[in-house]
Amino acid sequence: MDANPILNGPWDEPSRHWKLDEYFKQTAEIAGGRRASGAYLSVPAPRRGPRPKGDCALMAPHPGINAIRGHVGAWRRAGYPGARERTRRLLEWWAGDGPRERPFFAQREAVETVIWLTESGTPESLAAAQTLAETNARWNDGIERIAVKMATGTGKTRVMAMILLWLALVRPEGVRAAVIAPNRTVKARLDELDPGGRNGAAVYEGLMPRGEPAPVGKLDIHILNYQQFRRRSKLGIAGEDDKPGGVAKKLIWGAQGPAEEQEFESGEKMLERLLGPRKGEIVVFNDEAHHCYAPFGTARGAADREIRREEDEAGMWFGALRLMRAHGRLGTVFDLTATPMWLRQPEGVEHPEAMFPWTVSDYPLVEAVEAGLTKIPRVPIDDDAGGEKIVAYRNIWRALSMRTRAKKHKLNSAGLPAEIEETLETMARDYAAGAQSGAAAPPVMIIVANDTANANELYRYIAGGQGGDGAWRPGRFDIFSNVTRDGKIKDSPPTLLKHSRVDEEENAEVGEMQKAFFSPPGDEPTKKERNAWIDEVFATVGRRGKPGERIRCIVSVQMLSEGWDVRTVTHVYGFRAFGSQLLCEQVAGRALRRTGFPVLGPGDRFGPQYARICGVPFDWMVNKAGPGAPAPRTFRVESLPGRRNLRIAFPNIAAYAVEPPAPAIRLRPERVRPFDAGDPQHPNRVTWAGPIGARDVSEAPERRPNRVLYAIAARAAQHFWRAEKTDPARHRRQVFAAMVLAAREWAEHPRVNLAPEDLRLLHASSAGEQAAIDIAHACAVASGGRTKILPVFADERDPRQPRSLDTSGVAFETALRNRYPAAAADGPAERSELGIAACHAAPEAQIAALLDSHADIEAWARNYRLGWYIPWLDRRTGLWRYYEPDFVARAKCAARAHLVIEYKDETGAAAGGGAARKQDAAERWWLPAVNGAADPACEGRWAYLYLTAENDWNFEIARAARDLCAQAKEHE
Repeated sequence: MDANPILNGPWDEPSRHWKLDEYFKQTAEIAGGRRASGAYLSVPAPRRGPRPKGDCALMAPHPGINAIRGHVGAWRRAGYPGARERTRRLLEWWAGDGPRERPFFAQREAVETVIWLTESGTPESLAAAQTLAETNARWNDGIERIAVKMATGTGKTRVMAMILLWLALVRPEGVRAAVIAPNRTVKARLDELDPGGRNGAAVYEGLMPRGEPAPVGKLDIHILNYQQFRRRSKLGIAGEDDKPGGVAKKLIWGAQGPAEEQEFESGEKMLERLLGPRKGEIVVFNDEAHHCYAPFGTARGAADREIRREEDEAGMWFGALRLMRAHGRLGTVFDLTATPMWLRQPEGVEHPEAMFPWTVSDYPLVEAVEAGLTKIPRVPIDDDAGGEKIVAYRNIWRALSMRTRAKKHKLNSAGLPAEIEETLETMARDYAAGAQSGAAAPPVMIIVANDTANANELYRYIAGGQGGDGAWRPGRFDIFSNVTRDGKIKDSPPTLLKHSRVDEEENAEVGEMQKAFFSPPGDEPTKKERNAWIDEVFATVGRRGKPGERIRCIVSVQMLSEGWDVRTVTHVYGFRAFGSQLLCEQVAGRALRRTGFPVLGPGDRFGPQYARICGVPFDWMVNKAGPGAPAPRTFRVESLPGRRNLRIAFPNIAAYAVEPPAPAIRLRPERVRPFDAGDPQHPNRVTWAGPIGARDVSEAPERRPNRVLYAIAARAAQHFWRAEKTDPARHRRQVFAAMVLAAREWAEHPRVNLAPEDLRLLHASSAGEQAAIDIAHACAVASGGRTKILPVFADERDPRQPRSLDTSGVAFETALRNRYPAAAADGPAERSELGIAACHAAPEAQIAALLDSHADIEAWARNYRLGWYIPWLDRRTGLWRYYEPDFVARAKCAARAHLVIEYKDETGAAAGGGAARKQDAAERWWLPAVNGAADPACEGRWAYLYLTAENDWNFEIARAARDLCAQAKEHE
């Protein structure tokens, strides 16, 4: 198993471990002198007209991003000064351990940057906002755009939900928003943002503080493709590209002339149809926002066809924003993308990988990998080939061009160039080795070709096809072939061809193959049904029970569909000329989404996952000079068999409840009135007789004296509280128990003429009512009583949570540097069910060693990743927080007695308010709650020991253990 290279946790602020200047230097050497893309590049200002004052910041916006990041970090550490109270509480909640769906640091930082710009009011934020306004005036026609760059797989949709939730909480009038996507695939993924959609308000409820409902009633969200911003024809003529019964449409771009006004609906009518009646400004979220910018007309000739098409589409999307602004509907525009870059930069932007200058936050891929949020891309960095130095597997297109001296390549599946055959064989072999893991869904390899003709030939080579005699022949690799060795089509063909021209005449042969391999259920499906089935197979790759469940390989053109978020991609093969790092990152990004995010505790790390990328000259952390820092040493912590006697269990408490002291109700003998029940007023025996025949006798049900006494006590309690003019609801249980005792004493009083066996005469009678009144009159409230702290167990809030936790079933890998025993050769710990104690610091390892040999300790455990926390209420924010004590030890005595041990270098007061609050939470809340609860989960007696570097640990543990044993014995 590979050692875990993850250095930062997903919720940690980046450690700045990477030496980025050295990284850029090394990357530039391999990339042929071009500086690699990343978070620390600079973009010169466009050369358009005179430069306004203060425009110097536009010369290098990415250093500006780093400056903003520093200011936001300082603002965060200072407790978000200047922010609204609701905003601050929300940010602190997201930063804590409590949220059910805790945001990653990448997501928090993006939202914090947006809020810092708009709420903090610091001189730095005001200056940044002014610079942003100047940038938008130059590049976005004055539209207020804020771009956030987040690496692929780090959760842009969650960031949108967090911003929407924040806006809904701070805007009394609510939020109207339009979420705009580049295609239907992305739009389907964004549907979770709609509170009225299939997932309801789940994404918002998971982000709200405990006990607070999500303000979904204040969210009015429209999720659209930018292509929907089209004006419909007033004539009702069916459009060629529209569904039957539809109408012709015209894309929004440019001015609307008089003729068009007569033929097409107005822009206002179109906006009303898409966004509803005009009710103020609409906040816009552009997902995959690198497709939305003002076009510059930089594409020239057939060679720039792809760039020209990209500019046309960007202009259409940007035109929709302009139209909304023209009709007074446009509010702030939030752009979210992993690659906020132009496909080709406009005039004046010289760097080939320049980001949009209105980008204010950047969480780059290097940090996402460092935090374990994405897979780690493995790219070729060196080989032993002679001749002109180029890593052939890194750029297959260029390697083939250098050998053949050709700029274009036309492939033939009957004889592919050696460069392609060898690299495909290497990738297939590596894929086959990793596909044996037994995962529920197979891993996926995607192959990206430069055009449809070469994609078809690669598909024939890999998937197989029909020969001239009509017989089926298998593909080159069994694991990817759609045809078996004996010439039959497999029941679940593993390789899919996906491009838009499969059904065109020049692709007729491969189209017939595709129909044979992937045909929808039913007889003689139509072309439309076949295409819809192919789309369904493609969209459901890797999903259980779906048509694409068993797909292993996809051959396509360009970059596949954006928003295609398959998480099982492990291999990427590129055969095309990559003109920019933007294309490289987009293609490589298809493989970087993790297969899943397991639930982790504070301080935990996601394990590494890898993606192998071949033929894509992706400049990411390649190191020509040699290997980087070695991966940290890991070790396994697990419960050892046969050690049940050393098992330690602890209650799983989520919060506390305070029970005020119950009033002590006592019967005052001198106030008892004379009482005589007399003859019963309600018959208990009735005799029935007719003119003839036998008599019949019916008797009332036997009423036990205790039951009658309880009924009288309940009525007495009501009379008592009515006379005291006090609400009994807060102490109902305690009052009733006290009144039952008072009723017993009253029944035995000399002034009460009532034998115990005749108590039943008082049931449902006026005498019973009088007895209740007399008991209430004779009772009085005595002073005294204590406030009780009651535990609120985790299973009372969430039935899926256990009521108690223990040290059984623990198994995890960790890279913490300190441990006890110090080495594997030393054997396991002797008095712990866990063989190894993983420690954050050397003093903790020393305490573990002391507990393992201490004369007063029977068993112990290091509380790391066991899921046990002590809750405490942060009164400054009103939020529940949780902290993880260092050790739990069972004292050596006859009674069950547990010692909770916390270590800090200094005393709680000297170490800071956080340490003091945690100590207070344990001593003033957790211990009284546990020791006062009559619940099996809180078995025995508990005590808390706070150790510092100045203590004599051996003496303090001995004293605390012996005092605890004495308390436990006395308590029994």
